[in-house]
Amino acid sequence: RQLTDFGARPAWSPDGSYIAFRSATPGEVFNSRAMPPSTIWSIPSQGGTAKQISQSANPTGGHSFPSWSPDGKRIAFEVSDYISNSVWSMAADGTEPKKISNGRQPIYAGDAGDLYFMAGDRVESELTKLRISPSGEPIGEPTLVMRAGSGTAFGAPAISQDGKKILYGVERTVSNLWTVSLLPDGDVAGPPSTFAADTSSRNSLPRFSPDGSKIALNRWRPSTSVDVWVAEADGKNLTQLTNNPGVDSQVSWLPGGDKLAFLSEHGGKHMMLWTVSISTGKQEPFLDLGDGVQFALVSRDGKQVAYNFIQNGIMNIWLASVADGKRRQLTFDNETTGFPCWSPDGRFIAYEMRRGEDDHLMLISSDGGQPKQLTAEKGKSWPHSFSPDGDKIVFAGQRDGVWNIYSISISTRVEKRLTNYSKLNSFVRYPSWSRNHIVYEYAETTGNLWMAELD
Repeated sequence: RQLTDFGARPAWSPDGSYIAFRSATPGEVFNSRAMPPSTIWSIPSQGGTAKQISQSANPTGGHSFPSWSPDGKRIAFEVSDYISNSVWSMAADGTEPKKISNGRQPIYAGDAGDLYFMAGDRVESELTKLRISPSGEPIGEPTLVMRAGSGTAFGAPAISQDGKKILYGVERTVSNLWTVSLLPDGDVAGPPSTFAADTSSRNSLPRFSPDGSKIALNRWRPSTSVDVWVAEADGKNLTQLTNNPGVDSQVSWLPGGDKLAFLSEHGGKHMMLWTVSISTGKQEPFLDLGDGVQFALVSRDGKQVAYNFIQNGIMNIWLASVADGKRRQLTFDNETTGFPCWSPDGRFIAYEMRRGEDDHLMLISSDGGQPKQLTAEKGKSWPHSFSPDGDKIVFAGQRDGVWNIYSISISTRVEKRLTNYSKLNSFVRYPSWSRNHIVYEYAETTGNLWMAELD
């Protein structure tokens, strides 16, 4: 029987009388993260009224993966956003939230109060164990149980009732950049072809230079950090530009074509914008917007930055002046808006707006005002760039569980599907349009189930 009309990741209470779950449904089969404003809820297992347990702003982030303590008095859960994951504990009524550790997908085992969770990154993860007190406090330090192996990640653990066995998925994602050629009217000229083949876990976030002669991208590689690379527009002469600890991501081209701006955590305790010179490799601080900045893109004239910012558990888009750091809020949504991309002339910003389980493509003037909704289909519409003439927006779209590349005209509202993928375990991301072709990420995730004995 149906208990709710929303939610995912259900977890039984120890006595079986309640089920905790997260409010947001995963957008795709391979992605376990819950973005804000996802929260933890519970409902009697025999049916009844669902009750919200956690609050979206406490702690800030999306809440997922609830797991009841052995005595049923507390719930451990994951808190995640675009760049980080952490494990928290709260009382079963939602009070007393406490951070336990960085990590994801927590699950209690047996009656001893042992909490297992995934540490490390999503390219190579580790199964970790930590003893938790009845009040939710960590006891001692986390201990490593096992590593997933090069290029693989653990997922969705389940522990037997006696606490002696763990069942888990081992997943591997392989992604490459692909390209599709376009006719003058924006129709596809032929089938997609490989743009940059590589064995990295992710080749992602491509962005063409304003003159279309070069392309910058991110590579997520096993046993190393996420770094910025640059290549010619045809994918040749691929060169690594950064090699810092942590994440260097989300490249923007600055005027002149020699410098790239990127978000990095290597300069301090939080993500901030840095620049790197293509010719010399020199890196310099560019703009520090403080804590909570997750996705940032510099306008083509180099004067403004559009970025995601979370307040009271709700994500909206803000703009900041590069000259003096002065900020202003651009969207004022009560659910979630984010992931902006600039039009070529800087007059407009396209972005995602979440409504329930669907993400719609929106357009707003960079001066502010009333936004326009461009897509209305059920599923996801995630924009990344405009056509060179500024009339079309290219986006990754999920329809009926399948991801493909789409474009939509601002003037005519005509939507076109540009690829024809059909695998449920594949995804496309971040299409970048320059001249007569679009470069995008195509990835496939595969996995198997494993079982292990727990000491």
